[in-house]
Amino acid sequence: MRPNVVKVVGGLYGLLLVAGAVETQSTVPGAPTIDTVTAGRNTSGLTLTVTWTAPSDTGGSAITAYDVRYIETAADETDDANWTVVDDAWESGGGALTYTISGLPDSTEYDVQVRASSATGDGA
Repeated sequence: MRPNVVKVVGGLYGLLLVAGAVETQSTVPGAPTIDTVTAGRNTSGLTLTVTWTAPSDTGGSAITAYDVRYIETAADETDDANWTVVDDAWESGGGALTYTISGLPDSTEYDVQVRASSATGDGA
């Protein structure tokens, strides 16, 4: 911030620092890091337990939720519309950053992604 120079009594010059509102620019959060994806099994079939670490860049706003999405690795069409999305798989106060996807067919490989959400929007 550039100070304004003002003339004061006696011919001396002083500085007047004009305080202005500091505007912080909030952006969407960065991408979380997936630490592990562990395959398991329950009565409904294959399970995938996803564990992740919060992004170092929150975008200036608190993270309120995480979405998990997945698709079969061998899928011909990997467009965004073909992924299965679990919105708000984790919400504020939800404990450990983990989510279990269940009911998947056996002997199938999956790609898994996690994104952070905040008041400013969904991250990558």
